[in-house]
Amino acid sequence: MPLNFEAILMDAPVPMMVLDRQLKFVMANDAYLAMVSKAKGELIGRYVFDVFPEEPDRVEAMVEIFQKVFEGERPVFKEIPFTLEVDGKQVEHWWTASHAPVPGADGSIKYLVQYSENVTEQVQLRALKDAMLGEMQHRIGNFFAVVGAIGRQVARSAADVPDFMDRFNSRLESFFTIQKQLMPGSDQRDGLHSVIDEQLEVYAASASDRIVKSGPAVPLSPVEAQAISMAVHELSTNSLKYGAIRNPDGKLEISWAVDAQNNVTLTWHEIGVGTSDGAAQTGYGTMLLTTILPRQLHGVGKRHFDGDTFRYELTINRPD
Repeated sequence: MPLNFEAILMDAPVPMMVLDRQLKFVMANDAYLAMVSKAKGELIGRYVFDVFPEEPDRVEAMVEIFQKVFEGERPVFKEIPFTLEVDGKQVEHWWTASHAPVPGADGSIKYLVQYSENVTEQVQLRALKDAMLGEMQHRIGNFFAVVGAIGRQVARSAADVPDFMDRFNSRLESFFTIQKQLMPGSDQRDGLHSVIDEQLEVYAASASDRIVKSGPAVPLSPVEAQAISMAVHELSTNSLKYGAIRNPDGKLEISWAVDAQNNVTLTWHEIGVGTSDGAAQTGYGTMLLTTILPRQLHGVGKRHFDGDTFRYELTINRPD
């Protein structure tokens, strides 16, 4: 009894699709359709990059790979990013795929078949591991700098050595408590205001008269509280080392607002940063504030220096 190869391909658990020489879809099995969140009618007969629009450089690279298949090669690409529309939103995924030529009856190559695997989770896990290692190194460097800054801050108002030691030890205890709260899985208070206060109590106690906070009550999820706490921690330690908290004449304004969609915008505005080059330096801390934490919050993080002022905005976009 002859085998029904089309039925076998359609039911195969491995995502597969077939393109002709014009790079139009000829076949896509159920696993592939599920992976790309498309119906069969959206693909068959259509040019692949009309279905999945991409940046010109990505299209050029992919076309080059496809042409190699029609020349008889079997190229494989690993962890190539693709942008897919999921529930009306553009989401970047990573695929690993292998290709094989499919000859026609006359022996010439008429089609190519692609065997795909969505490796987004693996790529993101590896990126998270790298980020955690970077954060650990960053925190170790920050630790010694912050302890020294706290010591100098306490020394300004200490009456004598015993008074200094009492205040310094108290601040260090609070500092270590904050460090524990920044660890994954730790308990966080559920309000934006309290998350900010916890950080400022350690890093800006002597500058409280120069800090203005304003905004409505905003409850936070555990993930949001963790991310906001890390952001304020980074901003506070930087300000203590280089910015307005360190400068006796500096001022800090922290405000937040909630829009009609329940999205939150947090603004950190320092006046009197000074001329220290350290305030504007970039590194892991910058990546944390502008990339890692905004990604966790589905938002955007932007920082801007203008003379002796520093401004940072972080948005929390909350899905419906």
